[in-house]
Amino acid sequence: MRYKSQKIAREYFLAALALFLLQVIFGILGSIKYVWGYDPLLNVIPFNVARAIHINLLVFWLLLALMGATYYMVADEIKTEIYSVKLARLQLAILLVSGVTAIVGYLFRWSFGMPFLEQPTAIKLAIVVAALIFLANVALTMFTNHHTLTRTTATLLGGMVMLSVMFLFGIPFMPNLSTQYYFWWWVIHLWVEGAWELIAASLVGWALIKVTGVSRQRIEGWVFAEVCLVLLTGIIGTGHHYYWIGTPQYWLWWGAIFSAAEPITSRPSILSKPSACKRERFRETSSRTVPIWAANSWLVRGRVTSTPSEVRLPDF
Repeated sequence: MRYKSQKIAREYFLAALALFLLQVIFGILGSIKYVWGYDPLLNVIPFNVARAIHINLLVFWLLLALMGATYYMVADEIKTEIYSVKLARLQLAILLVSGVTAIVGYLFRWSFGMPFLEQPTAIKLAIVVAALIFLANVALTMFTNHHTLTRTTATLLGGMVMLSVMFLFGIPFMPNLSTQYYFWWWVIHLWVEGAWELIAASLVGWALIKVTGVSRQRIEGWVFAEVCLVLLTGIIGTGHHYYWIGTPQYWLWWGAIFSAAEPITSRPSILSKPSACKRERFRETSSRTVPIWAANSWLVRGRVTSTPSEVRLPDF
């Protein structure tokens, strides 16, 4: 690691790994409950509680992993230490305490009731506080000492701000169910087809710059183009959910067409990366990293890349 403060990412990743394993356990438990007719834990952990815990753990460990990756990437890109490691640890502690409290609360039927957003209002407010600490810490790291932002870091910050703002629409309780679900999709859909896409595009773009040897200008150009297309298709694509809560019928077509177009946003980069690698740094290699990197690039963002023989992955 180039900077000592990057080690904070390890704590986030270890916490995310523990939550991921816990998610797998509850997933197996839920599947057993779903298949078997006899459930000895029915009165302790019914299926709906096991499902809620399983899904919430999925979102929670993914957020911790993205936040840890952000701290690592920003320090590397801006070439400076994280503004405050203490704030990063405070944020992690708030999130972990909030997550554990929510899981225990589900066991005692303490829930908001909305799928994916079952956390009670008090816990959601604690998560908002942690998000504000995170955004302040990252922003201060980026903008102090007149550091120059790159397109990847700017995209990452934009995705994190969007992630935090969209979460706010899942906090208030609305007596009208259609109105509640209208804003509920602002969180669920625009997280996945909006904020997470921006974060993933910036992180994968940064990784491609570090690993493939393709010029920063080329990769950041594709990141910028992809962000524009993702926001266009993702925001309008929300409409395919609105039809089912009583909005006009044309929203079903608009939403379906633009939702179907969302995977297309990363297709142009598939064609550009291999040829760019060959022109700029590609050499014949038998490195095992080549197929591993290609497979992971495809799974994470739908990209296939060729990799140079000298691969330098981030050190942990």
